[in-house]
Amino acid sequence: MEARTDPGRQRRRTRRLAGGLALVVALAVTAFVVTRSGDAPPQANLWIDADGGSCTRHAPARAYDDDDACTGLDAAYQAAGPGDAVKLQSGRYGDQTVAHTAAAKAPSVTVGVAPGATVRFGALTLNGSHMTLSGKGGHVTATALAHDGETTAPVEQVAVEDIKVDHGGATGQAAFLRSVDGVTWRRVDICCNRDGSLVLNDGTTEDGAFGVSDWTIDASTIHDSSLPQDSQNHTECIYAQGVDGLSIRRSHFYRCAVFDVFLTMSQYSPEGSGVTLENNLFEAPTTFEDECCSAYSVLLRGAEPDDGNSPAIDGWDIRYNTFEGGLALGVPGANPIGDGGLRVVGNALLAGATCRDGATYAHNVYGGPTCSGEAEVSSTPEKIKAGMVGPTGCCRAGNDYRLKKGSVLVDRGDPGDHPKTDASGARDAGAAPDAGMDELGG
Repeated sequence: MEARTDPGRQRRRTRRLAGGLALVVALAVTAFVVTRSGDAPPQANLWIDADGGSCTRHAPARAYDDDDACTGLDAAYQAAGPGDAVKLQSGRYGDQTVAHTAAAKAPSVTVGVAPGATVRFGALTLNGSHMTLSGKGGHVTATALAHDGETTAPVEQVAVEDIKVDHGGATGQAAFLRSVDGVTWRRVDICCNRDGSLVLNDGTTEDGAFGVSDWTIDASTIHDSSLPQDSQNHTECIYAQGVDGLSIRRSHFYRCAVFDVFLTMSQYSPEGSGVTLENNLFEAPTTFEDECCSAYSVLLRGAEPDDGNSPAIDGWDIRYNTFEGGLALGVPGANPIGDGGLRVVGNALLAGATCRDGATYAHNVYGGPTCSGEAEVSSTPEKIKAGMVGPTGCCRAGNDYRLKKGSVLVDRGDPGDHPKTDASGARDAGAAPDAGMDELGG
């Protein structure tokens, strides 16, 4: 059975700015980029190489010519028209910023790579709407990634696919979002910072900023955020502030200090709504100097008395994840549950979860006491891990949380409420789906 309709989506759409730009990205592995399998080639194209040339837009599309290439992403994006294809040749391109243009509109400009190309960027700032950057068919890396509409105009409908963002152990954020409406990261690997949030979104809507809405992370790996001894900084792999529509699916979090995901707001941001966590693996987060272990994989800020920075829960759907750390869902006085509700279904909760009155809990397996929902199972972390391929040691490379025969998680999910896939492929539910992010034999 497929996922239910997000209860917060209609409310989010009413808040979007009129005239929003949309972006869909794809990448070809043939002579010209195509947007989807079976689609016709684009009517026009451009090329980018490290030397550059006249930056000529060709209609109809043509093969690569060094003299006609553009020098960088922004030059090609500004010269392109809706639906055009842009391809990158191998090279080192340094820092790149794609500027906003009011002329951008659907269909998207698609930026891909030549087959087998190796493309190395420094810091990438992608502020162009209706744009997709994809590394499929090649190898694309960057040292940082940002979408920052500031107060000029929101970045709308931008996608990044199949690239690695490696901050190299430097301080500060590897990725940053501000004033964004519609961003998708798919098959993105983001890693390796120190003494700060690895990924940070600024949800501010004051002073002309537009907030952050409809942010999707899919099939991605987010890891290695380190906290120095005696640091006073707030650190986590994702700091999500006031996001209106956050969806994280089929993704893997590990070696994150001190949370995998931290959900919050501020006096300058909205509360956010419509959080979906599905088919993810949240390994136990770390503490100082990558020591094991911090308490919570996912933490919703909840302070009593309410300090104004604790979001309400509205339209939250948390299902078929594996949480090695705790799932903290706030407190009634600071995080009330709205009409959209809170559902926690089919999860493996090795370190337990906050039990909230008015929420739906069903078919979860706990490493301790349950929340007394329908068909829930109390077990121990040791028994749950014994049913995994392993190893499952904290904060180590090569952990394997896939299920093996005899796992307490097998057939514990809800036959009438489960995704079509697990974290890596089809979810062959059989008599009933397995709890957690992995389906045995899937």
